Amino acid sequence: ERGAGGRVEVAPRVLPEGAALTEEQRRAIELGIRGGLESGPLQGGAVLDLAVRLREVELFGPASTPEALAAAAKALNPGCLILPSDSAP
Repeated sequence: ERGAGGRVEVAPRVLPEGAALTEEQRRAIELGIRGGLESGPLQGGAVLDLAVRLREVELFGPASTPEALAAAAKALNPGCLILPSDSAP
């Protein structure tokens, strides 16, 4: 529905097998995605009325700090990942 805002789901498959996100890492990814959407892909305009679902994330041991994951999530290009919120799988 227009004006309903965005929805972010962070419950991905985690690589390598056997690895798991901590709650701090999961929250950092969510905040990074939301931050990227707020600053938008074009001229800083926010992206509205959408759903984002993170399907897979690969961790790299100690390098996968919450700060690094948030920065990576914020840098994602929303244009290649977003479906309108009423058609998200």
